[in-house]
Formats: sequence, structure tokens, C-alpha cells
Amino acid sequence: MGALKRVSDKRAEIKRMRVEPEHQGKGLGTRLLKILEKKASDLGYKELQLDTSIRQEAALYLYQKCGYKEYKRGVLGGLETIWMEKTF
Repeated sequence: MGALKRVSDKRAEIKRMRVEPEHQGKGLGTRLLKILEKKASDLGYKELQLDTSIRQEAALYLYQKCGYKEYKRGVLGGLETIWMEKTF
């Protein structure tokens, strides 16, 4: 699952991106991220942002592989969090 949330006229946030554990490692996360990016582009957004926990190593790898860059770190909900963004 995954969703987009409007941040501004040109920026959206990727929210709640998840792949069930038994389906992880099969490229579904990459496919889902690409679908969300296409939808964001179709809606006129030029920038995407997201956050993930420092513990989510597979998610961090996926986002970095797909061109997302870290722009901030902090604590969210008691977890060390990394905020990332991508312009397209």
C-alpha cells in the first residue's frame, strides 16, 4: 500500500508505503514507489518527500537507489527518523 499527501502546489509526501513481509524482496516496493512517483508527476508535483526510521535498512536502500536524498534527521514517535526528498 502507499499514498500521496499534498504538501504544497509542487510538493507531495509519500505516506504509509508498505509491502507485506511475505512479499518483500520481490521488487514490489520498487514498483509501488515508481507508481506513486508517476501519479505525483501526473498530478503536477515536482518534488516528493518521505520519512523512514533509521532501522528500516531495506527502505533506506530502496529510496537511495531510486534517487532520494536525505535532508533531515530527528526523532518522530520515539524513533530516529530520516527525511528524504527527490525532485523530478
